[in-house]
Amino acid sequence: MCFARFNLQIQSYIYLYKYSNSPYRYIEILAIFMYWFWFILLLSFLPTYTQCFIYLLLSYMVTMPLHVQITLSHFGMSTEDCGPNETFPAKMLRTTMDIACPTWLDFFHGGLQYQAVHHLFPRMPRHQLRKASYHVKQFADEVGLVYHMYGFVHGNVKVLNVLKDVAMQIKLMRDVAMTNNIYYHH
Repeated sequence: MCFARFNLQIQSYIYLYKYSNSPYRYIEILAIFMYWFWFILLLSFLPTYTQCFIYLLLSYMVTMPLHVQITLSHFGMSTEDCGPNETFPAKMLRTTMDIACPTWLDFFHGGLQYQAVHHLFPRMPRHQLRKASYHVKQFADEVGLVYHMYGFVHGNVKVLNVLKDVAMQIKLMRDVAMTNNIYYHH
């Protein structure tokens, strides 16, 4: 997760290469060039290449808690498209989970341990998300929705189980493809 930001950037470049008909493609390319211009300009103030390299790695590594938080809050949840009849709150509560933690850890999470609440109220200041989570839980109970909030360990177990399920589906698809290939070639 220390290097997840590199992956996100690579995925952006791949997307821009593959989908050249994107309506905002040139704006996105301009934004990427502006970012790298600013970053290289910042690095130019460092005296050695070694310091530049260390700064690059450290600046990417400090985002690790954010990547862990987003992975926890999203990867273990449903990605099913339930169609246009699903309400916005139902979709947000079904596709994201919140991570329970002590109040003193709020600073380190930046409030994003309340990802479901953040999705429901994206402009709410992060220091208010904990308070809002109680109201979201109450609302979910009243209307029959499930508000997913797990501890760090249980959240990780959910993510690992979902990743295992996906891996097993891929293995099954591979096995079927190989079986069909055997029959096809004979």
